[in-house]
Amino acid sequence: MTRRNFAKLSAFLAAGLATGVPSWALAQEAIDKLARAGGAVPDAIYTLADYCLNTRYEDLPAEVIKVTKGQILDTIIVMLPALDSDGIAQLYEWSKTAGGNEESLVLGTSVRLPAGNAVRLNAAMAAALEYDDTYEPSLMHASCVTIPVALAAAELAGGVSGKELITAVAVGTDLACRLSMAGSPGVSPFIVGWDPTPMYGFLAAAMVAGRLLKLDQAQMVAAAGLAYHQLSGNAQASVDGTHAKRLGAGFAASGGLLSARLAQQGVFGPFHVLEGPKGLFNQYHGGKYSKDALLGDLGTRFAGLGIAPKPYPSCRGGHVAIDGTLALVNEHNLLPDDVEKVVIYSPPAEMMLLGRPLEKKQNPQTIVEAQFSNPW
Repeated sequence: MTRRNFAKLSAFLAAGLATGVPSWALAQEAIDKLARAGGAVPDAIYTLADYCLNTRYEDLPAEVIKVTKGQILDTIIVMLPALDSDGIAQLYEWSKTAGGNEESLVLGTSVRLPAGNAVRLNAAMAAALEYDDTYEPSLMHASCVTIPVALAAAELAGGVSGKELITAVAVGTDLACRLSMAGSPGVSPFIVGWDPTPMYGFLAAAMVAGRLLKLDQAQMVAAAGLAYHQLSGNAQASVDGTHAKRLGAGFAASGGLLSARLAQQGVFGPFHVLEGPKGLFNQYHGGKYSKDALLGDLGTRFAGLGIAPKPYPSCRGGHVAIDGTLALVNEHNLLPDDVEKVVIYSPPAEMMLLGRPLEKKQNPQTIVEAQFSNPW
């Protein structure tokens, strides 16, 4: 954007203060005019916003509808036993004492909390026991974010049909997985340094909530921009095995819902969320991203079909070792005294998360540490 175009955009924003017209609406009008004049080029976030807002239930393949229903049920099931787990119990007690409007249900209870607090707790519960389903190509746990935020936003909106809820979840899950696949393609996000769930979960949550709250395109982009301004998602919590790993999905769901509600009130964030000079792919991935992974076959290829439920309550990266061990034991009738040593071959990301430092992984001190330990 040239200095002259920047001045024009600033003038539009100032006009909002004088006229009472929402400033985000004037900003969007300014951006559209500049684009038509050959100035600013819309970011890929606009394409994703349109996709999220305009996809209908009738556009979803039958198989996508079926797996989305299964993902909703699976997420609620793994959520319910987690309320008393370490880290979640403390969040629950704090949330009850924080007060506020009784907008949304804490699942498995009769307690209603402000929607942001309830969705933070519900999403954290969905991730806490490490039974949350996984999009293996990018290690993204989308359902533990998109489903709790869809339920909370539906409560706020009122009158949301089952078909609309399924569509919002299917599209939001697809967006989360596409975003996580696009950044630093071919490299594990944990090697880059990011945990994709609390990172891209912010953006997906904002867009799921935005759809159900009936935002328009400009508001949806505003919500995504506000979510981007909040997200982080570093992987150190997974490396250290702390409570923060359990809470990341909750932070993303709550922050995304807040972003959509603020956008609904006329607050806007950055417009070039993904491809701007300090947009997500440049700032977090050094400009390395795949536009095809992000936008290819949008609306006809749904990543939700590639999501797998977890058979064991631990990091998905360790399940190959568990399956291999069980297969050897069953095939050869092995007993502990028959085993001299065990060698597990892991790619770098899994070795970092599940195998090192070896002494710590052999002697986990918390449940979260055990959930991220191949030796254990």
